[in-house]
Amino acid sequence: MMSRLMRLSIKILSLPLLLLFLIPAAACSPGEGDGSSVKVVASIYPLGYFAERIGDDLVEVEVLIGPGVEAHGFEPATSHLRSIEAADVIVMNGLELEPWLERALEALGDDAAGIVVEAADESQAMEGGGHGHEEEHEGEEHEGEEHEEEEHEGEEHEEEDEHEGEDESEHHGEELDPHMWLDPKLAVVQVERIRDAFVTVDADNAEGYRERADALIADLNELHSDFEAGLAACKHDHFVTSHAAYGYLAARYGIEQIPVAGLSPEAEPSPQQLAEITDEVTELGLSYVLVEPVLSQTLVETVARETGTELLPITPIESVTPEELEAHGDYFGLMRNNLASLRLALECS
Repeated sequence: MMSRLMRLSIKILSLPLLLLFLIPAAACSPGEGDGSSVKVVASIYPLGYFAERIGDDLVEVEVLIGPGVEAHGFEPATSHLRSIEAADVIVMNGLELEPWLERALEALGDDAAGIVVEAADESQAMEGGGHGHEEEHEGEEHEGEEHEEEEHEGEEHEEEDEHEGEDESEHHGEELDPHMWLDPKLAVVQVERIRDAFVTVDADNAEGYRERADALIADLNELHSDFEAGLAACKHDHFVTSHAAYGYLAARYGIEQIPVAGLSPEAEPSPQQLAEITDEVTELGLSYVLVEPVLSQTLVETVARETGTELLPITPIESVTPEELEAHGDYFGLMRNNLASLRLALECS
């Protein structure tokens, strides 16, 4: 079991250097001499897949959110807590995707002694949400009133300003898009962070971890090239989807998502917002709506029915179904199926 000092949030390339100062190299190989593997728990499927590719038969990976389970509302069972407690490496995405895991780690305290790897690069995070435009316009309408209030309520504002940074930080954190693994270039950073954790806890096998990570990164770069080529010449640059999970992918390839729900699928649109989405689909002349099998399809089917569009499958990959894995194999198969659906929806040549 790793020491208590090792249970911390690892950030990019600082991981190996920091931990080497904390723990002697001889203690960095779990089960050294007894043939045991590095025990890894990953919060979601793509991070578990990356860990398996990097670790091969040297690691034992358990994905906490099983196939077909919606990730945003997940709550761990007692068996999950036992797995977290026993893990040498705990891989999470971060960016508020897994508040349940943060609560579990806090509850376990010293009993959870593994390295916690936050795979998402917060420095590259973007705000998400799906229905922010209306809120922006509302802010503009009342801008003059706000300035007037500031003149007459200076003391109140000064008092509020003392807590403004804290409140804005919390609000900002809640709105950051966690879905970085859907951008192959940002997924490279996640692979690097997982690799660095494995090298730290099992230094004797560092070369193998680095070689397999390099091979995985090469595959991700090839996937990026496929998306670039596949989405280079399209009739449309907007696509409609179940929820706002595709902001990084859209930004990378110069397209724009029109989400029916927000970053969390539970953030459903109002009737007015749903009507606006329907009008936008009609105005843009779109022929398809992309739907996620693991989510309720009622709202997306309403948009499709009102606009006369057809449904196509897409997945954020955090919560894949057994049928998806059987049909497409792994992360790369699922991503290329997403590309195929996007090419149809955008009418690419």
